[in-house]
Amino acid sequence: MRGTQKMARDKREYGLTVSDRKYIIQVKFGLSNISAIEALLSNVVEPSEKVLGAILFLARPGNFEDIEKFIDLANKNVSSLLNSAQVKDERT
Repeated sequence: MRGTQKMARDKREYGLTVSDRKYIIQVKFGLSNISAIEALLSNVVEPSEKVLGAILFLARPGNFEDIEKFIDLANKNVSSLLNSAQVKDERT
């Protein structure tokens, strides 16, 4: 059926490696904001590739408040953050 197939997602969108995170930060926030976003991400209490990737995956382009909100969620309830990222991935 036409229109029901999902396009393959660029794996870099998940931000699971340092280079992927830099790429997605550049796409969503601009090259000049890579250091600022990385500085915000350093506030994650228990950073892992999945957690950092989920924060960037969930953040809307240009919305620094999303980064702060998802860092707060990661520090309070990491499973909720990861579940949110999974739901977004399944629905988009």
